[in-house]
Amino acid sequence: MRHIVITPAHNEEALISHVIESMTAQTSLPELWVVVDDHSTDGTAHLVDAAAERHRWIRRVVPTKKGSRVVGSHVARLFLWGLEQATTSAAIDFGSDWDFVSKIDADLTLPPEYFEQVLSAMRSNDRLGIAGGSCVERRNGRWVEEKVPEEHTRGALKTYRRACYNDIGGVRPVNGWDGIDGVYARMRGWETQSYPDLKVRHHRPTGTYRGVLRGRFLAGQFAHYLGYHPLFMAARMLRRTVSRPYVVGGLALGAGYLADAVRRLPMYDDEEMVDFLRQEQLGKLKRILGMRP
Repeated sequence: MRHIVITPAHNEEALISHVIESMTAQTSLPELWVVVDDHSTDGTAHLVDAAAERHRWIRRVVPTKKGSRVVGSHVARLFLWGLEQATTSAAIDFGSDWDFVSKIDADLTLPPEYFEQVLSAMRSNDRLGIAGGSCVERRNGRWVEEKVPEEHTRGALKTYRRACYNDIGGVRPVNGWDGIDGVYARMRGWETQSYPDLKVRHHRPTGTYRGVLRGRFLAGQFAHYLGYHPLFMAARMLRRTVSRPYVVGGLALGAGYLADAVRRLPMYDDEEMVDFLRQEQLGKLKRILGMRP
């Protein structure tokens, strides 16, 4: 089965060597790895090109429009553009026949068996539509897992089965895309799964490119946009108060959510999707409280 990987990158000279080394050491190599270099001004291009000289399955492509390293919709657009290049560009010469596609960030270190294990899980369960590992981040000198719900696959590292990808209409170039895809997949009867035992080192903790508290605030805004149920959001905020940064991290998360709620900013424009998500969240709360869903 044909597997391709897409990695958006912008000015990742300090970190991209980690993912290059771990990608080339995989026990199950992808047939194609496309690094979408978003007009980097540092040594990113040199590092990727040097790897591409050693490995013919690595390609670096540059979008026609200049962007910047930001979360959300722009990253999704880079992924979509990279996938289009992988399947239609004569310069890459791969063709459109792929079975799995992975979105892998440029600031990760994958264990050698990462793709072998993810693809093995997907091949053994034909209803598993989206899968990924878990991220561990450096805190106080040790690697700590960033816990997420088992059905949520992190935007930094996710693998799509083509049938599922087509069924959900692909990745949507909007903020919160990496939560929306999973909701649509489950709505369509697919399973989505993250594997806590498959640990990937995340060298830039989630949401910290512009600062930890700013990242939490943005996460709250994304939660409002996706239509998170207020009760579920309150529980999530409380849980964040007991993890670093203590108290203020949870407050920043809640502030982002409330700021957009008070301003009555629009949510994601699909009532069916929002309703499905809220029912999932209420079911989780009931299970936590020992109640029947």
